[in-house]
Formats: sequence, C-alpha cells, structure tokens
Amino acid sequence: MFCEFDLNDHVDPWVALTAVAAATENILLGPLVTPLPRRRPWELARQTVSLQNFSGGRLILGVGLGEPTEWDFRHFGLETDPVIRGEHLDEGLAILTGLWSGEKFGFAGEHYTLEPMTFLPKPVSPIPIWVGGSWPNRRPFRRAAHYDGVMPMLNADLSVETLEPVVEFVASH
Repeated sequence: MFCEFDLNDHVDPWVALTAVAAATENILLGPLVTPLPRRRPWELARQTVSLQNFSGGRLILGVGLGEPTEWDFRHFGLETDPVIRGEHLDEGLAILTGLWSGEKFGFAGEHYTLEPMTFLPKPVSPIPIWVGGSWPNRRPFRRAAHYDGVMPMLNADLSVETLEPVVEFVASH
C-alpha cells in the first residue's frame, strides 16, 4: 500500500525518500538540493548512510546553499550571508565525506569541530555528491568540479546552448 500526499505539503525529504526507496527497486534517489548550511553535517551523514544502505546504494546527494534565505534561514535565526553559508557548505561537505569513509576522522574548521571518531556503519557504496548553483555564479560550479556532478539552476530554457558554458567551466576546474 502506498500513501498519497499533496505535493504542496511540506515533508521531510529523508522520510519521503525512504518511502520511495521502499516502494521501488531500481530508480536512483535524491533531493534536488539539500541546503547543507542549515543542517548539522553529522546528522545528514547518518540520514544519508541510512538511506544509502537501505536502498542498496541508490542515493545521489544534491547539496547547495539553500534558497530562499528568508524561509530557510532568517526565520530560524540562521546565517543568511551567502559567503558564510558557502563556508558552512564547504566544511559540511568535508565532514560528510570524512564521516562516510568509515576511518577515524576529526575536524576543526571555522564553523564546526568534531572530535576524532569512527562513524559506522559506512555506506554500502560511495554516495555521489552533486552541487547545485545558479549560473552564472561561479563559486558553486568551482565547488561542483571537486565532486561528482552539478545541478545548474538556469534562468533560461534548458538546451545544449545554455548548458555548454556550465560544462566548459566545470571541466576547466
């Protein structure tokens, strides 16, 4: 039995993705963009490993700064400055990949500190990270070049012509 819900309802993405994983066998799963700067990276590490292992390795993690800042950040007393949110994103990504390794890992950054620990279980297979960003803003695409994929948010029709500069930029970094 599968439960229906109104797409305008706000749902927790990890609960919803787990429900989709339980009802499917082959499709890849993942949020378009997880606003990592408003999440605790170690909690997201646990959620993503749980879903990756439950789904048999079908998760792709989309990350980004998160928008709109009004709803996702300011109302909750969180940082709205995009540069600082970018720092949170970079540190959060370092923490995620370190924790996912299954090796002893500690972290000391400007925004987060973790004592050395071994985070288990590790994912059954590597979790690809795709970075979202609004083109032509270059910072998210520099970041994406270090990970597994990119999700360009374009203010134009999606076509080879609009994607070409994005692909060229990411490939050059």
